[in-house]
Amino acid sequence: MPAPPNPRVALVKPLEERIRSGHPWLFDEAVAAAQPLPAGTVVDILGPSGAFLARGVWDPASPIRVRLFTRQPAEALDDKLVARRVAEAWALRRERVDLVAVDAFRLIHGEADGLPGVVCDVYGEVAVVQLDTQAVAALVPAVAKAVRDTVAAVRSVVQKARRGEDGPALTALLGAVPKRPVTITENGLRFRVDIAGGQKTGFFLDQRDNRARVRSLARGRRVLDLFAYTGGFTVAAAAGGATRITSVDAAGPALTMLASNLMLNDFDPTSRDLRTITGDVFRFLSSHTSGYELVVCDPPSMASARAAKRGAIAAYERLNAMALARVVPGGRLLTASCSSRVSTSDLAAAVERAARAARRPVRIARRAGAPPDHPVIPAFPEGRYLSWLEVVVDPGGVPARTPAPKRGTGAKGGKGGRSGKAASPAPRRRP
Repeated sequence: MPAPPNPRVALVKPLEERIRSGHPWLFDEAVAAAQPLPAGTVVDILGPSGAFLARGVWDPASPIRVRLFTRQPAEALDDKLVARRVAEAWALRRERVDLVAVDAFRLIHGEADGLPGVVCDVYGEVAVVQLDTQAVAALVPAVAKAVRDTVAAVRSVVQKARRGEDGPALTALLGAVPKRPVTITENGLRFRVDIAGGQKTGFFLDQRDNRARVRSLARGRRVLDLFAYTGGFTVAAAAGGATRITSVDAAGPALTMLASNLMLNDFDPTSRDLRTITGDVFRFLSSHTSGYELVVCDPPSMASARAAKRGAIAAYERLNAMALARVVPGGRLLTASCSSRVSTSDLAAAVERAARAARRPVRIARRAGAPPDHPVIPAFPEGRYLSWLEVVVDPGGVPARTPAPKRGTGAKGGKGGRSGKAASPAPRRRP
């Protein structure tokens, strides 16, 4: 017996071309349903003429009212579609990610992999599924099965609750929940990842290529790692031959894991050349005057909503002005934004204003983003969320000054830093 037809939802704004170009979202003001629909209902989107445009999942609790999965009228939103999308995502990772040097990567990047609202990160033998909305929860069993059937290394698939959700942090979908942090390999370095307690799915996989860049720049340099979290950039800088590293983060447990990751890579976290500071980054920058040849600034997202963009850009400007004041002439600031609402151009403009405030002549030498396992749909700029700038402080100019922090600008999430004056030998590996 054929399945009943999906409820039909009318498009009430002229967005046909946007849908055809591949944008995966329809907002609440763009569509109208004939009757109330529960979350997770599969709906067909019809144009003004009544013609089929796309098929997606209804989400009455979100401004993103429909997430679009297919533009093919004969393609059902079922387990077979999920399996195809996971297989296609895996094929892309095998082609673009060095899976010999790396065993932790993003397998499903939501909208860009044709599974809106679904993220899946692989950490060795464990795959972690996380949802942007409960409206797509019905797809989770099919996602878990497809991931384990497709990626031979995966033994367990777990779901991580979203921030603020009730219940356990991790739920076993297939296999078992890991009882301790998992250990991953990234380009010759090893990291322990606390999947249950860590941010996102446990580790910032989107900064892999930028960690490699920090490693390539670190030799002989004093490094300050702001918002250090569990030490991805700190370990990379140590492996690259930094002379001294100061790591700053507000979260003490993250810095404890940072020390563990240093030891895992044969560095002694008690060395005087490897300093960790638990505290607010803005306060640290306003009260310390040491100079560094390399400053890494990877703050948490400052613009979670459209209305927050203006304040976020002002906060990025203040933060980068304070960070630039700590960069010695000829040194570099490596600064990031992980908010899709703040574009690379927005961040570059904020850095330009920050340089004027700090009285530092600068050049932007490099722009980057997330690695290839975080693909982007050209018609979906919201998916291009990570911006990374390599800013060179030119020799000369007037002495730097530290702009005074303004009240309410402290970004206290988990990510961290390091300091020193005279150069000393690179941090020694433990015997």
